[in-house]
Amino acid sequence: MWKLWILFIAMTALTWAGTVEMSSINYSEPVQIIEGTNSKSPDIAIDSKGVIHLVYTKTTDNKDAVYYQTYFKGQFSSEEIISPVLIKGTDGFEFEPKICLDSKEHIWVIWSSKRNNQWQIQLRMKSEDIWNPEITIPAANDQFHPVICKDTDNGIWFSCESLNKDTARSIYLTLVRDDGTLNEIALPQQKGISRNPTIIRGHDGTLWIAWENYQDKQNDIYLLKVGENRPVRVTSGPAYDTNPSLAIDNQNRVWISWSNDQQDDGSLGQARWFYLQCYDGKKFYEPLQKPNGKDLSKAGVDQSFECPQVKIDPHNRIWILGRSSQSFYTQYYSGDKWSDIKVLSNPEDWGGRGQFLRGEFDPDGNLWIVRRDVRKMLLQQISGGSGKSEALKIKPVHKTDTPIPQYSSASIQFHINDYSVYFGDIHTQSLFSDGVGCPEEIYARGRDRYQWDFMALTDHEDFVGNRISPTEWEYMKSITNSFNQPGRFVTLNAFEWTHARYPKGMGHKNVYFTQDDPPIFYHTYGDSTETKGLLDLIKPYKAVAIPHHIGWTGIDWENHDPELEPVIEIVSVHGAYEYMGNLPIKHRGGMKGHFIQDGLNQGLRFGIIGGSDTHGMNWQHGVSRKADSNLTGLTAILSNKLDRESILEALRNRRCYATSGAKIYIDFRIEGQLMGSCLTTKQSPEISFRVIGTGPIEYIHLIRDGKTIFSYGGDSYFGSSTYKDTDITLGTHYYYLRVIQKDGEMAWSSPVWVSME
Repeated sequence: MWKLWILFIAMTALTWAGTVEMSSINYSEPVQIIEGTNSKSPDIAIDSKGVIHLVYTKTTDNKDAVYYQTYFKGQFSSEEIISPVLIKGTDGFEFEPKICLDSKEHIWVIWSSKRNNQWQIQLRMKSEDIWNPEITIPAANDQFHPVICKDTDNGIWFSCESLNKDTARSIYLTLVRDDGTLNEIALPQQKGISRNPTIIRGHDGTLWIAWENYQDKQNDIYLLKVGENRPVRVTSGPAYDTNPSLAIDNQNRVWISWSNDQQDDGSLGQARWFYLQCYDGKKFYEPLQKPNGKDLSKAGVDQSFECPQVKIDPHNRIWILGRSSQSFYTQYYSGDKWSDIKVLSNPEDWGGRGQFLRGEFDPDGNLWIVRRDVRKMLLQQISGGSGKSEALKIKPVHKTDTPIPQYSSASIQFHINDYSVYFGDIHTQSLFSDGVGCPEEIYARGRDRYQWDFMALTDHEDFVGNRISPTEWEYMKSITNSFNQPGRFVTLNAFEWTHARYPKGMGHKNVYFTQDDPPIFYHTYGDSTETKGLLDLIKPYKAVAIPHHIGWTGIDWENHDPELEPVIEIVSVHGAYEYMGNLPIKHRGGMKGHFIQDGLNQGLRFGIIGGSDTHGMNWQHGVSRKADSNLTGLTAILSNKLDRESILEALRNRRCYATSGAKIYIDFRIEGQLMGSCLTTKQSPEISFRVIGTGPIEYIHLIRDGKTIFSYGGDSYFGSSTYKDTDITLGTHYYYLRVIQKDGEMAWSSPVWVSME
């Protein structure tokens, strides 16, 4: 018996010893740097005295500037504007500053700035309390996402991506001496699109660079030891691998972290998680154990672990700092164990957050992290844990190639008269508002994974503690324009005007433009605080506004403008809003009088579209009827061309229809007139339809004035019929088609209005 007690005590001691370090980590109360929605993109560096150096952007009077500030012994210094106030002729578009110290502890700040209609990389150095003049890095193309690290001698290294107008991207690496001289280092040429670099110096002076490369419908991570001729491929497969980060351990091995959207069952979905591997110059290794807390089956708001940043502390712990769908996380690996995930902010506090959680170690080995949280920017210290350094337990990585899944192809082209039928999702969010994933990922996924014909990114202009800054809007337009390829894949510049719920507010509306450089109108100030003001502002741009999830947040029917609000979204991740109690697709909320049939019954004229309204979470935090909420709403347009003008022309003429995410074909006519038409007749109208489903059709319903007057049922993928409405009465009536497949997918045509004389 005593042997069992000894064994029990020994096991308990081992368990306690394995968890005591993890439980002894101390997280200080966050210190607020700035309050409000206008601060973005913080970064951090710490000098040998423990002074914390911070940079970030802040919007004032609708212009952005780069700010610098220090924090030492509980006190913040006053803010210093690095750019653009000292430079004449700038536009106030300053983006993603980064900071580091060189070997002499000179302060270097790098950022991307749009000037004279081009994005350029800017550098400034502070030496002996004096900011030297800006250094503008010459380039023929737009440049984004600069990263920076110190050189072993005087100066710094930086890398960035270059964006051409035809979506081609490449990365550059440059050494900058403290006297301002530049030395660009040639990198191996690579096919495809290379972007989003990250760099780090090894203890032996070796410089490492990692980046994303997109080719053959795959976005993979590559790693290069600068000076060698061939990069090493870190990932391979259909998942969208993104946001690489590098760190060096005490054995001079390089650790690389990234995130992707591959689910635990191998499928591709919404939630994403981080991955961590070690490279010793010959082989890849990974931690002995998988991280605790990974659960991609969640339907709540605390999903995902994306945009990881990897850090290694003096005790040889591997820290991962990242972003969940609605919070920030930290987690670390020590010896052969992972800590639990530490949630840094309340995931129930829904809101727009920054992209990255940045961190650096002070001279005492404490980790300081800075983040842009909801409505504020915060600084926080992580301290404690054992001072003993443990050898990291790792195992070789077994790499396998996963085949790319096949999706319904956009090349299956349907035709109606002289028109082709094109499908697209024009309602999506990115991490620039309250979504997940960057704009480049969202567009590439829509074009190549789902094979849509057109798309729009509709981030919230001002919502839940986050406002799209002027610079972010410029950047989003640059990315949208770079993906726009008329005839193949068309992208629209757009935003979501996010008013309060009706009747306190006027609901949510997406605004779409054909121009490369349209403005953004905030619902919180200016002339666009109400629907009428917004519509007056967008009219000169020939833009359209489209209300959505109207039965949940409501719609101001009294302000409806058939010219500027020609269509309304009927279905999305939030469900279908045809009528109260919609089946088989249920809807979120239920505001009486705010459904599609309610508006049509008032005599209003509008077409019908669909959009996913995805925020990048599995099951859309329990709201979506599908795990992959990208596939919860589509718009189909009838057009003889595929370009921006033709898409908006089809919407304005209501020559469009909605599906619940499947590429269902609908040809609906009355007296030969296509959906969206208005006609006058003195005889019973003849109605015809032809439907091709993506699965067996259960019913096709013909609706007149909100009532089903004819139903067609069957088991095949095809359905067509004609019907003469002999019961029509005098006056104007609306007709539309509702399609229901056996798998629950639905589609709705835009109405046709018939005036009976």
